[in-house]
Amino acid sequence: MSQFVQCVYSAFVLGSIYAAMAMGLSLVWGGLRMLNMAHGGLLMVGAYAAFFATDRFGVHPLIALVFAVLVGAGAGALMYPLIVRPLIGKPGWDINVIVATVALTIVLSQVIQLLIGPKTKALPKIVTGGFSGPADIFIEYQTLIIAGVALMTLLAMALFLRYSRLGLSVQAVAQNLEGAHLVGISIGRTNTLILAIGAGLAALSGVLLASGFVFLTPTMGTAPLLKALIIILLGGLGSIKGTVYAAYVAGLVESAVAVYLGATWSLPILFGVVIAILLIRPEGFF
Repeated sequence: MSQFVQCVYSAFVLGSIYAAMAMGLSLVWGGLRMLNMAHGGLLMVGAYAAFFATDRFGVHPLIALVFAVLVGAGAGALMYPLIVRPLIGKPGWDINVIVATVALTIVLSQVIQLLIGPKTKALPKIVTGGFSGPADIFIEYQTLIIAGVALMTLLAMALFLRYSRLGLSVQAVAQNLEGAHLVGISIGRTNTLILAIGAGLAALSGVLLASGFVFLTPTMGTAPLLKALIIILLGGLGSIKGTVYAAYVAGLVESAVAVYLGATWSLPILFGVVIAILLIRPEGFF
């Protein structure tokens, strides 16, 4: 019984983080029709930005989280004029932008190695301690805060996309680019906003993962990028709703495998489950 409760709880926490992580990638695909392969690199940059703020300036981890999101969003906003816009409309731009964002990830990784070094780092916990939950499993306050931040982010994104003027502009560009342009929406500004939001979500996810699940390394974004890719494929490319569903499915599969078979089997079995689902439903959940 305790293993089952642990599995469900871990699935909830991981699924919440994965939903925030993959939503940024899905949003960029929906708005710009591009796979941002720098998503993992931006995730890594967010985690190191939080580490830099706590280690060098001694700020509270929650303030460091906000700083990391701002750094990630700023990097995403710069991507549009420097990398994406020069490639839009050029022959083979969809492939070229993948190559360019992969190159950006390599550059970011090398810069982090030069500035901070290749050794693993760890983020300080926001809070220590915990309590005994159902079936006598120990629940850390840290993981509850991580899940709470991820859920509040998902709720804020849902409200932003549904009710704000900028959110409606993002949806309009994603649904019909020419129609959005005809009604006066600035495509360049909206694309910049989409990349900034996507990068900010990546940076947030990096901090949440590094706060309780992984150590900081210059290559820490590789595995999360792979997971985000399979989540948006499973949920349906560009579907925010499908991304959230698929994220919790991925979290449940990974948690169940880790609890009952061991963590080393998590990623291979997760990929196997995704392949099986896509063979039945190639378009994803939605």
